Amino acid sequence: MMKGADVSEGGSETSAGSGMETSSEAVARARRNRTLIGGAVAIAVVAVAVAIGVIAAQNGASNAGSPPPANTTGSAMSAGTSPTASTSAASHPETTAPSDASERSTLPPVPLDGIAEVPAGAGVRVTSIDAVEGEAVVPGEIAGPALRVTVEIDNSSADAIDLRTATVTLAYGDPLQPGNPISKPAGASFPDTVEPGQSASGTFVFEVPKDQRDRVQIAVDLSIDDPIIAFEGSVG
Repeated sequence: MMKGADVSEGGSETSAGSGMETSSEAVARARRNRTLIGGAVAIAVVAVAVAIGVIAAQNGASNAGSPPPANTTGSAMSAGTSPTASTSAASHPETTAPSDASERSTLPPVPLDGIAEVPAGAGVRVTSIDAVEGEAVVPGEIAGPALRVTVEIDNSSADAIDLRTATVTLAYGDPLQPGNPISKPAGASFPDTVEPGQSASGTFVFEVPKDQRDRVQIAVDLSIDDPIIAFEGSVG
């Protein structure tokens, strides 16, 4: 009876001992696993850091070997071209391409009582110059001493002459200065056209001081295709 009890107790001790051994192994195995995982993570972190370092070094070497970006301003200056001059020329094309007006020519002045001929086949003359008292009608006009000038155009060509853009201007004094146009008395523009074999007249009034009429120049511009006609002389 005692032996049976001993065996039972021994068996219980053996079973308990086996159970405690299994728990110890599990703890050890968990610790080993944690250690392995920690080491793997550390290795992965180191690998990523190394990879980043390698990429950065490669990029630095690539940038060091490539030429710097082109300096367009510097190359333009070294080639002898001034960017400022180019910009100025682009902003002001009139400096390189003169307008038609700058290329227009004026025929030598003829006397106030003379006749000027133009290639288009028209004869132009000043038929009258009258001293009048100018009347201000529109803003900008100033009443006072003026000259009223009548210009006649004789069409001796085979075609009608378009007068819609024809202009008459007057200058006076020495040096010449422009006489301001004024509407009245009796100002009248040219008709639209003058037919072959016909004549057309226009009357124009300009402010001219009485003491500056020793030199008076009248210019007639029929069209941009013809030279400007000029008449010059003294008006008493």
